[in-house]
Amino acid sequence: KDDAISKAARLMEDYNYSQLPVFDGERVVGSISEKTILSQVLSGKEFSKISTLSVEEVMEEAFPQVGEDAPLSLISSILQVYPAVLVSRKGKTLGIITKADLLKMLS
Repeated sequence: KDDAISKAARLMEDYNYSQLPVFDGERVVGSISEKTILSQVLSGKEFSKISTLSVEEVMEEAFPQVGEDAPLSLISSILQVYPAVLVSRKGKTLGIITKADLLKMLS
């Protein structure tokens, strides 16, 4: 949550994700996406100012979480509403599933 938006953007680019969960330690506290960052750009703010904002200053609500044994039907229905779902075990986040991951299953 304390990292700069520029770091989040770099992570998204490096790992080919369009959204990321935001953590405070091991606790998920929000989410950030390309859309979130682009809305800052489109609002007319200067790139130099946007890149130094903390993720916490622009983050959105956290993605929903499911247990590691959640059925694909549940995950699919959640992805109809949200861009991503976090997978957790005993409160610890293990990974993220996005709509793009569902498409990969078809190929």
